[in-house]
Amino acid sequence: MSAGNVSAGQIFAALFIVPVIYYLCFKWQPRYFKKMGVQGPFAWPVVGNMMTMIKKGFMEADAAWSKEYGRVVGIFEGPTPVLYISDPDLVQQILIKDFHIFSNRRALFAGDDIVDNFLITLNGDHWRHVRHLLAPTFSTGKLKKMTSDVNDCAKLLVDNLLKMAANGKAIDMKDRCGQFTMDVIARTSFGIEIDTMKNPNSPFVFHAKRLFENGLTRLAFVVFIFLPFLRPVLRKLHLSLLDETSLQFFKNVVVKAINERKQEQLQRTDFLQLMLNAHNDKEVTDNESIGSNGAEHSFSSDKKGLTENEILAQAILFLLAGYETTASTLAFVTHCLALNPDCQEKLYTEIESVIGNTTEIDFDLINKLTYMDQCIKETQRLYPIISRTDRQAVKDTSIAGIPIPKGMTVGIQIYTIQHDPLLWPDPYKYDPERFSAESVANHHPMQFLPFSLGPRMCIGMRLALLDMKVALVHLVKTFRFVRCSETEVPIQFKKMGLLQAKNGVKLKLELRN
Repeated sequence: MSAGNVSAGQIFAALFIVPVIYYLCFKWQPRYFKKMGVQGPFAWPVVGNMMTMIKKGFMEADAAWSKEYGRVVGIFEGPTPVLYISDPDLVQQILIKDFHIFSNRRALFAGDDIVDNFLITLNGDHWRHVRHLLAPTFSTGKLKKMTSDVNDCAKLLVDNLLKMAANGKAIDMKDRCGQFTMDVIARTSFGIEIDTMKNPNSPFVFHAKRLFENGLTRLAFVVFIFLPFLRPVLRKLHLSLLDETSLQFFKNVVVKAINERKQEQLQRTDFLQLMLNAHNDKEVTDNESIGSNGAEHSFSSDKKGLTENEILAQAILFLLAGYETTASTLAFVTHCLALNPDCQEKLYTEIESVIGNTTEIDFDLINKLTYMDQCIKETQRLYPIISRTDRQAVKDTSIAGIPIPKGMTVGIQIYTIQHDPLLWPDPYKYDPERFSAESVANHHPMQFLPFSLGPRMCIGMRLALLDMKVALVHLVKTFRFVRCSETEVPIQFKKMGLLQAKNGVKLKLELRN
């Protein structure tokens, strides 16, 4: 279009739009955090700092911003201002001391009655009620009963790997650990034996992987996080964070299991049964409830039990939350041990000393493996699967003199904290001795956050650790993890979402004795 054809309306629009863009780019956004006394990177209108996060990935972007602007950084996720923090003292205030103010998580509209009832998406009294009822399912007594199921799944894992290791080729430990984790979840959550190692193409496995792999769900994720004003559009289009077909598959699995137990009056010890019992109880009591700091305490409530929608939601959530996080962490442990053979042999010696020749590993024996616990924690420090978490202020407040308006999201940079050289000397070195009793005594309570901390910390933490420890006992007793030409060093990660190995975790396995 030539200059002579430009209409008066177009000239007016340009004269209006340019000043607005200038104000948003160079005036309003910098002033927003400047008035709070907080620094941060330049943010574009509408998209904010989204493009940097997409290009670099959450971890690299967080680390760069923290290095340049300090432990408190002002970021725009789309048009939404978010205060990101990597200062352990401030994290402690948010997660523990002022939890009554920061008790909520950001509202991520999902557009599904089940997903909206996930424990991690609930807020306020609804969250407190559901968390209160779920806590007993992860008590010591319940975990002891489930240990035999976990042990059986670990034996299946070893049997499968024995066949694969015989040809001397590299094995993708992420895939194998994923199969183990899926078997454990199917048994302990749904009471189903699926043996994914013999049936890798089972519908259960297919739909579990597909839940997060649909292209539309990736689009929905970007919109939910960065463009919240478009969420109503997604509701009308019936788009969700999760693949709708696979979500419906698991709804059907849970509903079928519930109906079978009602008709046949079956009683099991899995999570589904425990939730059904809570559903039927008018008063819920348990003397082994898990507190926010991991300690056990008793409680009672006169509120009604879980609704059917809440049961469905938590059963599916156990699958989602437990599958990828536990599988990736376990695979990363094997990678770290392969690259640090001295640590691997020290762990083998401990297992031989504590476990001996028994293949029936119980809960009490597992808790005696102190060096194994150190190895897992050091892996979680290096590779926190959830690299960020967040809380949302329920009223106006302030932290360290920084005003926080009601409704503002405060992000916790877990990966940045766990790689801070001031907290962790030589932070990229694998050193399990960082978690010896003597070293931990000198740690800041908020410098290690793989499961978060406080009342909203991961409710399934103890089960995840139990799964990994039982699996490692069987694996390390049987095999030696060995670095090979296909072993990626350093591991390349996917840039968005959970911390995941982009190309898998490939190692060779050598048979011991």
